[in-house]
Amino acid sequence: MPLAKSKTGVARPSVLMSILIKTSELFSFTMRFFARFWRRPFEFRKLVHQLDEIGSKSVILTAVTGLAIGMVLAMQGRGALVPFGAEAVPASMIEEGFLDHLSPTRCLTA
Repeated sequence: MPLAKSKTGVARPSVLMSILIKTSELFSFTMRFFARFWRRPFEFRKLVHQLDEIGSKSVILTAVTGLAIGMVLAMQGRGALVPFGAEAVPASMIEEGFLDHLSPTRCLTA
């Protein structure tokens, strides 16, 4: 397949050729990854260390995000329930919202 000339006169591959080249590079990377994945030595200690580092450093972010989501749900829920005289319901509504929709461990507690 001939290469197209750009405005600067430098030959460049066509769009189809570029897509094929990128696809082959991705396939090659994937094959190398899976070939290396099963090779020894398995580095379980490094994996556990990285998981510990990631987990311990994300606790604050998770807490702040949960607080923000809870406040938003409380404000939205109260505004919708006040006309019906149900001011005490938002707390249980937030709890149900977290458990049913926002908790990734919901399937473990069902």
